[in-house]
Amino acid sequence: MERLDDLDSAVLVRLGSAVARVHLLELAMAKLLKAHGHDMSVPIDDRWDEISGRLRQTAGDASQRAWCAPTGP
Repeated sequence: MERLDDLDSAVLVRLGSAVARVHLLELAMAKLLKAHGHDMSVPIDDRWDEISGRLRQTAGDASQRAWCAPTGP
């Protein structure tokens, strides 16, 4: 069996990390859909317009809060 050099090992570590993060994103999206009461038996392609609209709305709301100047004294 051939041993991996340091570069190959570094690439594999980064690939594994990326795969793990994508999996966490998938889990978070599934929980988000469940929390909003989506029918999980309907294919995602049939629900994508509604889902992407909700995701844009959430991102837009967060963006507005981050960039608005604080009000008050």
